[in-house]
Amino acid sequence: MDLHIDREAMAFAADGNFLYDFVYQYVLDGELQTLGFTYPPFAALLLRPLASLPEVPTQVVWLAATCIQVLLLAVALVWGLHKEGRRPRPTLRDPGTWTAVLGCAVALLVSVPTLGHVLVGQVSLALVLLVYVDMVLVPPRWRGPITGITAAIKLTPLAFVGYLALARQWRAGARAGISFVACSVLGWLILPSESAAYWGFWLWQPSRVGNPAMEDNKSLLGIVSRVAGTSGSTTLIWLAVAVLVGVVALRHAVKLSRAGFLSSGALVAGCLALAVSPITWPHHQFWVLLYALTALASDSRRWRIWGVAILIVFNACFLFLTFAPDGPLTPLTETPAVVIAACCLVGLPARRASS
Repeated sequence: MDLHIDREAMAFAADGNFLYDFVYQYVLDGELQTLGFTYPPFAALLLRPLASLPEVPTQVVWLAATCIQVLLLAVALVWGLHKEGRRPRPTLRDPGTWTAVLGCAVALLVSVPTLGHVLVGQVSLALVLLVYVDMVLVPPRWRGPITGITAAIKLTPLAFVGYLALARQWRAGARAGISFVACSVLGWLILPSESAAYWGFWLWQPSRVGNPAMEDNKSLLGIVSRVAGTSGSTTLIWLAVAVLVGVVALRHAVKLSRAGFLSSGALVAGCLALAVSPITWPHHQFWVLLYALTALASDSRRWRIWGVAILIVFNACFLFLTFAPDGPLTPLTETPAVVIAACCLVGLPARRASS
């Protein structure tokens, strides 16, 4: 759906219309729903070619690109685990390398986030791949700009700017911030009216992305909205819980980063971004899968069990939500939101594999 919406929005703007006036209507559970273009103007600059591309070939290319991105993310994770001392150095001649990469790729490919990514045509997977590579594999002297650019496309990676600062990666954090501002200014120069509307109004309208109380939203705000309703106190409860979870998660992430566990630190920070974001749909949640795969790489039986539990429960609950949303076990569909928060609260082990 999202790929279709983005393509239609680009065509709408190409015809001379105001981009953020675009409205896509559809029916869900008998009720009329509306969605619009929700990304910053800089993202619109990158997505402009969609307006002139046929829809079916675009979907085929998108599917192929998704498979490639899954494989690249698996390779990046295995390399990141090696840099932490959790796995041997990857080599093409090592059967263990191929087993690890293919195992991670399969786990990612059959997951609910990837399924959602393919069904709706999202950009989340590409952004997670870019941020992970920047945080973990890019040398420190070049780290930061990739994350800043991805944040200009979709704002969630801005969480990593704060993470870099707290981890005392000052220059990387500065490069990320400068890159974000530069891309946003470029969007403002080319699309001034759209930029003024987005930064001045639409950014502060989370309902444009979707109702936070919807079952598919597994952020802290989502679970608080479903439990406490949508009264004025909901925001205060959400902010209090988000601050608590954020402090604990950032403490874990910074500690891991300073100890040289860059991959684990980035994954905990990624889980935090999912938890505190107002909207966290299933196709956003790749950070949790990478977290679980990292836990599986631990030489601790307790952590491996935790990793397996995340993969099973996380995917099973989303499938249950899809195929049996109104059954007696409906409360269990809140489990993914609890899992995301738990990943933030428990962190990851700062322990290298025994030789």
